[in-house]
Amino acid sequence: MRYSLRPRHAFTLVELLTVMAIIGILAALILSVARSASDQARRKRAEAEIQGFSTGLESFKADNGDYPRCLPNSDTMVSDNVDPRNGNSAGDLPSASRVLYVGLSGDVNLNQTPGNGNGMKTYFEFRPKMLHLGVGGAIDSLVDPWGNVYGYSTACHADAIAGKSATSTRGYNPTFDLWSTANSTAGTSITWIKNW
Repeated sequence: MRYSLRPRHAFTLVELLTVMAIIGILAALILSVARSASDQARRKRAEAEIQGFSTGLESFKADNGDYPRCLPNSDTMVSDNVDPRNGNSAGDLPSASRVLYVGLSGDVNLNQTPGNGNGMKTYFEFRPKMLHLGVGGAIDSLVDPWGNVYGYSTACHADAIAGKSATSTRGYNPTFDLWSTANSTAGTSITWIKNW
């Protein structure tokens, strides 16, 4: 029997730990890039949806003389300080969102039947992922790709409703505002997706 005097080659513990650390770092980089790409895709989708809403709102106004609105649900919304996840100090965000849905879909019964057979025109086709359903399957609000409520405001604030002149803090926008918080935290409206 002959025994080889050559040593057998094997990985040392240090080599195995080094390889595992490198694999871990690469996996973290790949997950980071994938998460970033997913967030970018959501942002693009929200931008496209807001653009679609805007186009539908302009068509609605051309046919009806004004944008969809409902006091106080859309006219008292203040778009610069509303974060749906941290309360809504300036109005009822889901209610304003429903005003937008009814105006663009013609679905006054909130049951996902555009036009409801009542002759109302449909200005925008909503996909199921955009709709948050409430009790009994009725439309509760429109949601962005992150699952947060889309903001909609005809922005005719309380001073304007009361016939007072606009001030620098309570002015109003004679058109409309649309926005998504883009999953940002409160106070970071710079990252929001908006139509203005």
